[in-house]
Amino acid sequence: ILESRRLWLVRKIKDNLDPQQALLSAFRILQDYYKKLMWVVRDQKGYAYPIACNSEWEFTEDAWNEPMAFKHVNPFRTAKLTQKPYHGPVFSSPATDKYFKLWNRGVKPDFFTIVPVIMYGKVFGYLVGCEKGPHFNKTASLEMMELAASELLETFVKIHKKLSGNKA
Repeated sequence: ILESRRLWLVRKIKDNLDPQQALLSAFRILQDYYKKLMWVVRDQKGYAYPIACNSEWEFTEDAWNEPMAFKHVNPFRTAKLTQKPYHGPVFSSPATDKYFKLWNRGVKPDFFTIVPVIMYGKVFGYLVGCEKGPHFNKTASLEMMELAASELLETFVKIHKKLSGNKA
């Protein structure tokens, strides 16, 4: 069953010709595994900002303008420095406390997954999921998040090349 869900996820993301629709497709599928989802992208200065989330988040107006913290220990820093997912419980730190104050009314979720999206050897962005969804499984949920992040990046690159007329 998991293999068929993987193939379905890939097809649903790749079938889109618009980046926003590809992201929405990924969110729809991943909501079976995580209640709250977010797409975070790094800007040219290296700051990472959330640019999309599903409707389950309760966020402040300032949340969109506050970059993710990387100076102190937190899951985003771990994912950035290791270029590997953070997949586990949320620990308290000034950075995570501030993040969840902006994004979740100060409530820390039961589980947090951050998958770094890597392009040309650098972290381009992050696919974030938290709070266990109805079909959460510690291994399968991480695998689906990693697959979605990879497929989103491939789809975005394909769309960009098509729009820019570059066939390479």
